[in-house]
Amino acid sequence: MPELTVTNVNKTFNGSQVLHDINFTVHDGEFFTLLGPSGCGKSTTLSCIAGLDRPDTGTIALDDVVFFSGRNSTFVPPEGRNLGMVFQSYALWPHMSIADNLALPLSLRKVPKTRRNELIDDALDKVDLLHLRSRYPHEMSGGQQQRVALARALVYSPRVLLLDEPLSNLDAKLREQARAWLKGLQASVGITTIYVTHDQEEALAMSDRIAVMAAGRMVQIATPTEIYDRPAAREVASFVGSCSFLDGRVVRADTTEAHVELLGSGQVVHATGTFDVRAGDSVAVAVRPERVTITSPGHMVSPGTNLIRAHVDSSSYVGARYEYLLSIGAAQIAANCLTPNHDGEVDLAIEPENLFLYPQKTLITV
Repeated sequence: MPELTVTNVNKTFNGSQVLHDINFTVHDGEFFTLLGPSGCGKSTTLSCIAGLDRPDTGTIALDDVVFFSGRNSTFVPPEGRNLGMVFQSYALWPHMSIADNLALPLSLRKVPKTRRNELIDDALDKVDLLHLRSRYPHEMSGGQQQRVALARALVYSPRVLLLDEPLSNLDAKLREQARAWLKGLQASVGITTIYVTHDQEEALAMSDRIAVMAAGRMVQIATPTEIYDRPAAREVASFVGSCSFLDGRVVRADTTEAHVELLGSGQVVHATGTFDVRAGDSVAVAVRPERVTITSPGHMVSPGTNLIRAHVDSSSYVGARYEYLLSIGAAQIAANCLTPNHDGEVDLAIEPENLFLYPQKTLITV
């Protein structure tokens, strides 16, 4: 049962540190995603696992096989790790047929010729391309080339599959179809998979767990539901999904709830959860737009629900909903609503558990 562990991995390029003490474990059969914006270190992390980049310090191991150890200078080259990798560009040989592209890694591993065709056909059958084994890459669509690259990574039965933004070259509709197909294939094959993407929707839809990265650091590792519903840091809340942030000052608090005065308006909101804040602390109060309900001033709500007076600045119809921007003093907040024609002064109803609190500090740009 392969379990991949990355421990205290650091990496520097040209004097600039791009990975800072990266730690995570990927369990057997898990679909594990590294999520973050360009430049956050996710592809470098994947390259270190693949052996394409060598870390400065730390350890990378698959079960009891150590691929890299900074302590004793262990470094297993890529060809010795038995990992499958699909690149963003697919990296197919244009002068080779699809079958020959798949035969190449088998030849390098000295698989007998009598066995190669069987493995090639099996891999192409998994990605529904067996009938196109004689075609060349330029004779195939982008989606088909993506599946060929995946088949080539699977043909020699790697212990772990590494995917570096493999869907990014597809158009939006095909990408949506491909991610469902890819997740289904991964589950049916049962292979441990590490997936790199900057697409938060893709990560939420496909992953068993997600590691959100920012500026070369792991910010939160959790299930998609936990990442979205309880972002552990402001960096996560601001990158995964949409959030409004309001400046506030804690009036009173304990470990499970806090009352916060919103700066500029003087209104006080009540948040529940697990907080590490004290009275007098400056905080950012965050809320997702779909968790904000627009009501008429004086409208009755359930006891404990926050009511915040706001002014409608603008609204946009985007098909499935209306998106509103509202002002609370000098601050702005977004709200999604199914109904039109909200204007002027309104009340915003927000449940205490839907407010996130984060200490005011320098934000890692994502």
